[in-house]
Amino acid sequence: APTAPTNLAASNTTTTTTDLSWTASTDNVGVTGYDVFEGVSVIGSTASTSFNVTGLTPSTNYSFTIVAKDAAGNESPPSNAVAVTTEAPPDTEAPTVPTNLIANNTTTTSTDLSWTASTDNVGVTGYDVYEGVAVIGSTATTSFNVTGLTPSTNYSFTVVAKDAAGNESAASAPLGVTTLDDTSPPTAPTNLAASNTTTTTTDLSWTASTDDIGVTEYDIYEGAAVIGTTSGTSFNVTGLSPETNYSFTVVAKDAAGNESPPSNAVAVTTDTPPDTEPPTAPTNLSASNTTMTSTDLSWTASTDNVGVTGYDVYEGVAVIGSTATTSFDVTGLAPATNYSFTVVAKDAAGNESAASAPLGVTTLDDTDSPTAPTNLVASNTTSTTTDLSWTASTDNVGVTGYDVYEGVGVIGTTSGTGFNVTGLIPSTNYSFSVVAKDAAGNESGASNILNVTTLGGGSSTVLHQGFFETGWDGWIDGGSDCRRLSTSRSFEGSYSIRLRDNTNSSVMTLGTFDVTSYNSIDIEFYFYPNSMENGEDFWVQFHDGSSWNTVASYASGTDFENDSFYTATVTIDGGVYNFPTNAQFRFRCDASGNQDRIYIDQITITGNSGFAPISTNTITNLGGAFEGFLGDEDNIYMERDFVLYPNPVKTILNIKLFEATEVMMYRIIAITGQVVLTGHLSQDSIDVEKLQNGIYFMEVFDGEESMVQSFIKE
Repeated sequence: APTAPTNLAASNTTTTTTDLSWTASTDNVGVTGYDVFEGVSVIGSTASTSFNVTGLTPSTNYSFTIVAKDAAGNESPPSNAVAVTTEAPPDTEAPTVPTNLIANNTTTTSTDLSWTASTDNVGVTGYDVYEGVAVIGSTATTSFNVTGLTPSTNYSFTVVAKDAAGNESAASAPLGVTTLDDTSPPTAPTNLAASNTTTTTTDLSWTASTDDIGVTEYDIYEGAAVIGTTSGTSFNVTGLSPETNYSFTVVAKDAAGNESPPSNAVAVTTDTPPDTEPPTAPTNLSASNTTMTSTDLSWTASTDNVGVTGYDVYEGVAVIGSTATTSFDVTGLAPATNYSFTVVAKDAAGNESAASAPLGVTTLDDTDSPTAPTNLVASNTTSTTTDLSWTASTDNVGVTGYDVYEGVGVIGTTSGTGFNVTGLIPSTNYSFSVVAKDAAGNESGASNILNVTTLGGGSSTVLHQGFFETGWDGWIDGGSDCRRLSTSRSFEGSYSIRLRDNTNSSVMTLGTFDVTSYNSIDIEFYFYPNSMENGEDFWVQFHDGSSWNTVASYASGTDFENDSFYTATVTIDGGVYNFPTNAQFRFRCDASGNQDRIYIDQITITGNSGFAPISTNTITNLGGAFEGFLGDEDNIYMERDFVLYPNPVKTILNIKLFEATEVMMYRIIAITGQVVLTGHLSQDSIDVEKLQNGIYFMEVFDGEESMVQSFIKE
């Protein structure tokens, strides 16, 4: 036989049904089904392990068991028994109506209700209390305290009983109740205060009153008259008169019309209206005690409906001062100057009068000179500069500047008490003085004379000269596009270096040089362009030990035109480029074909040390072609130009002029910019033996134009 089912349990029990479930039985062949017993009666069979029992009676106890069966008809022992009680049927019976509803202890705002209890087949759980058709409360007892009522008001109350199932009884007989009259007034408002008072308004506020029923509003009184009503504890009073005294009180009221005693009285005085009336214009404006820088103004006082508080003094349209009196001392004027003064009166409200009649005043002339500057000293003197400083001068009006003299010539002007003198010649004596000036042009006496000697100057060394008359002079032939030629396009002598096209062979290179000891390097050369197309150019390059740098470039149509001689000078600054022990120089053509040519001649490379580099990157057009100038007096050359030789020079510098006029002047200028020698060109040579070694510029002037060439003094 199968084993007995186990774990029989019931769930989802209602008034007429329950669900049974159990753990399956086992069998050596197989369980085929289960019989469901109620007591000793089979009430159903199933092949599964659950069964829905129906047709039960509400509120009834039952005992269920299960027996398993197999195909041979063998039955297992019964399972455990499970007891089930069906649920009771729903309660649909309402409680009885409450009776004997009465009211006690009725006041102005409350009453106590009570009644006889209702009955119910199951049990009364509570009562709803109605006023009219509205539930105003619930209670589980047979009494209810009604609050929040209004005095002198009729109310109709009823009561409805309820049970747990939600069944409600019919309403009790209605009970009419009338609350007592309210005769108690509110307490008086306190702490009445005013704020934000203006010319026509003020804000009142107070502490709220209390009442046995409730305060409904407040009447605001001005004197004995009500001027407004509010339900809050503040009130904005409007429509008042300026500069007027008022007395305010507040009275509280309740719904029954009971009024409190008045609050404390608060006195308010409204503000004075704004003053919009300006003062009268000042009169009789006059000046006295006028000097070079000041004058005293005075006038007749203005009047005002409230009172004048002060005066603004104008010069033209600008206010130059203010005063509370009828006079004003004007200072800081300029001598010998016309001024126009007016005065405007003001009152406390900011109202301004019309301006007084204008008064013209002319200050006295300044004829007093400043005192002489003192303690002139020099500092930081170098080979070409010195710093001058001195003690300031004084003046009755004011010092405007200082002229700095070297000898009898003014070399500069400054507004301070210091001046940096530049452009001096090394190892040279100078005599400096300073003169102070004022705005009127008065000059002081000269300061003490200060003698200054500049330090020794720098030096220049010719690193290379190339004329190409006997060879390449150290330059390296770049290849097929670089060639040494004898041609009329050579500036000096017969030979020059021709560069063409823009290939790797369009170069001429010179090196190497140790330039570590120099501040700058100057490259001066002559060139002749031929058939260069517009925009085609050539370059001057410098090798700084690691790479080539283009230090100058010259383009056709911009820097030069074809078929003319040019001279150019390039300055290489040691502060910009590295000066190595193996510096190199080269010229490179950047044209477009073999017919595009540049002829380079007479190259001079100079190393400079001991003075700051001065940029002289220049190019000068010298005119048309000729075949050498030394030994050939008949060469054609550009009008008003000249040639210097020998270059470099030690003693006598020769000058060859072409188309010279009768009057020719010359100046020799040091590389620092200082003019060191001047004169007339009465002959074709100049003695330069006493000049210090270095680079100089020769400027020749014919009265209309000037021409410049450079040379080196050794």
